[in-house]
Amino acid sequence: MNKEVHVFSAESNAHNLKSVIVSVYRGFRDSQYMAYRLCRKDIRSEYSKSALGFVWDFLDPLIYGLIFCGMAKIRVIQPGSMGMPYPVFVIYGLLIYQTFSESVTKPMDIIRGSRNLINHLSVPPEALIISSFFRICFNSLFRIAAMLIVSVLLIPTGLEIGMSTLSLTGFLKFLILFPFVILCGMSIGVFLSPFNTVYGDVGRITRIVLTPLRYASQSVFIVPKTGFPFNIVALLNPASPFIENLRSLATMNEFVDPTDLFVKIFLMVLLFILASVIFHLAIPVLAERA
Repeated sequence: MNKEVHVFSAESNAHNLKSVIVSVYRGFRDSQYMAYRLCRKDIRSEYSKSALGFVWDFLDPLIYGLIFCGMAKIRVIQPGSMGMPYPVFVIYGLLIYQTFSESVTKPMDIIRGSRNLINHLSVPPEALIISSFFRICFNSLFRIAAMLIVSVLLIPTGLEIGMSTLSLTGFLKFLILFPFVILCGMSIGVFLSPFNTVYGDVGRITRIVLTPLRYASQSVFIVPKTGFPFNIVALLNPASPFIENLRSLATMNEFVDPTDLFVKIFLMVLLFILASVIFHLAIPVLAERA
């Protein structure tokens, strides 16, 4: 009977890029069930201490949406023409941005939050990344439901003013592309996670930047893409193409700027691969410091 033989060595394979990439791939491939169990445990633990549960996941953007809708109604702000009722524009923008923001911040703390798990159990680093992905997907289900409900409820309003609030074909495309919002945010969060473990200021700065970025991401009003500094923000802002294109797909079945969207997706996939490699190498070193 042949048995698999494991050889342990004190020599690090960090210098062998091919070996590291293979280890990362195996970690993602073999850790899905463990990640599912970790995610399930996390959800049960959090919801057991909360009476409203998932309501808190999108209560904040809904309140923001009501505020901006009220401001637009009394003409404190002039959102202009956007091809859809303003409440639909705001709710989609804020909920998609909240998913992006959560995807950035949640992975940043997984080394600290999983210190005991890493030190006492043989948990592949990739299991923590997949677990975070599963958790964000779970939270996003309620946001997607909220966006769909708003679109359906405002169909009569859209018909009255000649605007679209929902396209069934476009919404299916929206669902297919929505995981890339999470991937985009997680690529940044996983990349910053080791640095945040060493310097807590990284997490604080990131959260500070994410707050004003909400208003520069086409989430509550249309931001110009020309003229300084708007051209710089439009070029560097990773959230804007997802908000613009996914919202337009769900409501009108139209891309706003597909080239910008798919270029950002390609760049974020590359960043995610790089971040995963760095995260894999950093876990053994930083687990004790978390």
